[in-house]
Amino acid sequence: MVLQYKWTGLAAVLFYTGILGTLVCTDVLKVVLANGLGRYLQLRHVVRLRQAVGVGLILFGLVFFVRTALEGDFLRIFFLNLLGLAF
Repeated sequence: MVLQYKWTGLAAVLFYTGILGTLVCTDVLKVVLANGLGRYLQLRHVVRLRQAVGVGLILFGLVFFVRTALEGDFLRIFFLNLLGLAF
């Protein structure tokens, strides 16, 4: 981005300092909010949240697998490779 716009050295330093500053601020905010939220969460809440996230990840994985399988010869190639019969 810096090379595309031919920024001066100071402009590039300010740009990257702004990006790093934003990242640091958001990370600090996440830590503060997590500590505040941790006071109210009990173990059963954390376990339920982990289970819900796990189910969500499995569902997203299945959706992406099915979408990919519906495109072209993916399933045929997949099962041929699985059986060791790949060409």
